[in-house]
Amino acid sequence: MSKNWIKTAALSVILGGLGSFTYWLEFKRKPEIERQTESEKKLFSITRASIESLAIVSGGSPFKFVCNDLDKSLCRPGDQSSWSMTEPKPFAGDETNINSVLSSISSIAVDQTLSLVEETPEKRQSMLKEYGLDLDHRASGLTRRLELKTKDGHLTVAHIGNPHPIADKAYILIERDGQPDEGKVQLVPFYFKNIFDHDLNYWRNKRILQASIQDIVEIEIKGAGSRFKLKLKDRTWEISDLNHPEAPTLPADEEAVSAFLSILTSLKAKNFIAEDRTSTEGKKTLAQAKTNVVVSLKINHNPQIPDSISLTFLSAKNSKDSREILTASHLPSVIELDKDTLSKVDKPLNSFRFSRLIRSMDRYSTKTLQISAPSLGDAPLVIKSDLPGAASLLETLSRVSVKGFLRESSPPAENLQADRTEFTLEADGGVIQQHFVVWKKKGELYARDLLSARKETLILDSVLNSVLPLKRDTLVAPKENPSGNPQPALTPAAKS
Repeated sequence: MSKNWIKTAALSVILGGLGSFTYWLEFKRKPEIERQTESEKKLFSITRASIESLAIVSGGSPFKFVCNDLDKSLCRPGDQSSWSMTEPKPFAGDETNINSVLSSISSIAVDQTLSLVEETPEKRQSMLKEYGLDLDHRASGLTRRLELKTKDGHLTVAHIGNPHPIADKAYILIERDGQPDEGKVQLVPFYFKNIFDHDLNYWRNKRILQASIQDIVEIEIKGAGSRFKLKLKDRTWEISDLNHPEAPTLPADEEAVSAFLSILTSLKAKNFIAEDRTSTEGKKTLAQAKTNVVVSLKINHNPQIPDSISLTFLSAKNSKDSREILTASHLPSVIELDKDTLSKVDKPLNSFRFSRLIRSMDRYSTKTLQISAPSLGDAPLVIKSDLPGAASLLETLSRVSVKGFLRESSPPAENLQADRTEFTLEADGGVIQQHFVVWKKKGELYARDLLSARKETLILDSVLNSVLPLKRDTLVAPKENPSGNPQPALTPAAKS
């Protein structure tokens, strides 16, 4: 009995050990083997490595980049890292293009490995010469190669030889830390060959402004016939007409300003016509161009760029030359922009005006409406904003868009047609936040802001047509309380 127990216990231990080994082999060791096998199929084993520098060499002309984010544990394939170009000239690198290339390089797979270990030295050199990978080819500086240096200092160089005579593949020899492995040649798909065809402009940073929308606190725009300023004040934008300094400031459309800032901060060079505007090429280009608009910016505490920047947008005087050109006060270059950039930045003052009849904040902060209209009787109608009819009217007013502005050409408010409707929107404490009059003429809707000193008429869209003329019964309809009994609709002032 005791011997059977010992055998059973021993068998249990063995089976338990086998189970543990099977678990380790299946769930622990197997993924590691698969990762190792997958890594061996790659030309560069850099999936988890931080890359200190990357060089792309074609015909002796190198483009070399160093990563600026090594201390942030970035610079790996798939990371959104910052790069600087060190060769052929020191420039900020195009982060999108360089990161994309690094990811592409990391995924290059080896189709076939040709072993030359068993060949005689003479035969091996002959085969390497046939592949375009012998020492003479590599030392000539005329071959293509990729150089990757990792954060730990290891340098891997892929020498790219001749293309395969049939397939779209290339022969490659790997050199690690200065030691070429001449006993092995790898054959890889040459889908990445286009990275050697790019010029300097492709690799350098083409962003004009290294700033975000939040960095800009003031914009001055000087065009052919207008000059105005947009200024951020108490977290809202306001407009000053610099051609009429006596005119009061106006609230700006936040969305319009944000869209304009987005255009400015995303500006990129299409081409660099001249590195220095004082060079012969730079002077020649600017002499043959005319200034269309100047945009001056004030920047709030961004150490990467000056506090004030001026962007001058030009176009060629010669109609056959369709280039759009830019100079910037913080850059020495003469820059070519994409077509139609000028139309996006040459904006009149009115394009930044608030484009709604009332603001959303006014809709929700209004507590009382006072309305005068022939359809409502002789006395003004005063209603609380929480009534269903009043709430619906405020929602409609907030959707009314201003299509345009007429200056000095419309009659004063007291001479408007008899069908005018006058609105007063009051916040808590009787503070008047909006006071305007609306009327219709020849099918068009117009409005006048009675709180503004500007002599102008607003041209409205047709949204108000759905509620005009206003009906008293609709506006004063009481809301139901939980008991089902109607609540009073009118204030004493309205009933009087």
